[in-house]
Amino acid sequence: MQMGLASQGKLFNAGESAEPRREQSSRQNKPLDTPLTVLQRVEQQALKQLKMETPELAKLASKVIIDPGADISPEDSELWLWLLTAAEKRDTELHARLFYIRGAGAKLERHATYGYSIKPIIDPEGKKGWTSLDEYQRERQCLVAYRMKLIELLQELWAWRKRES
Repeated sequence: MQMGLASQGKLFNAGESAEPRREQSSRQNKPLDTPLTVLQRVEQQALKQLKMETPELAKLASKVIIDPGADISPEDSELWLWLLTAAEKRDTELHARLFYIRGAGAKLERHATYGYSIKPIIDPEGKKGWTSLDEYQRERQCLVAYRMKLIELLQELWAWRKRES
């Protein structure tokens, strides 16, 4: 399921933090959605619908990894596919968070220590990237808990890239 940034902005209530909210909705008395919970719910609903329509295709679709930012930064799409696949195998929550960061506007750049680093793509209009560096800095906090896993993956990505070259 691939969607453009405009759709993702609506889906993720652009500008809100990716961290879970502790506030309660006064109308329903339940926690408010975060970008990650919305993404997970949408993916689960799409997979459930696909399972009802074509079970064989649903089994295949559950194994397909896509690059949600390929339209924004196609030059590193292969690297993101590797990273997202490896993250999904290790930790599905890390995969979901990387998927969100990439889809909103991020690219991979060479880093001397870590192999690669994730850099924001800034677009003041918010159509092809984050509206500001501040917005990216707030939203990337969702990756802090996964720092060590992410560093390992970025180093493994660099090793993979060297072998493939």
